[in-house]
Amino acid sequence: MNINYANKTYIIIFFLISCLLVSCDSSTQSQTSFMEERKNFTTTLIHQSSENIPVEKPPGDFMRVVSYPSPVGDLAAYLSSPADTSEKYPA
Repeated sequence: MNINYANKTYIIIFFLISCLLVSCDSSTQSQTSFMEERKNFTTTLIHQSSENIPVEKPPGDFMRVVSYPSPVGDLAAYLSSPADTSEKYPA
């Protein structure tokens, strides 16, 4: 039983060393640097979509829906009203 265990150990060690040597082969690796690869990379969008679904009406009277312009078109947002307008509050 010790002989089989020793043989398995040697086979595993040989396999791991072989994998390391194959992965260290410089002839299969690219000669460009990471920065060059990053500069030359371009993103390809697979799916482009836009949804013109209106936002839900906020619950209660303390919020309202507003829209504002953006580079992708008008966007919606919830804007809350101040609780008390008689005093000034810090920003």
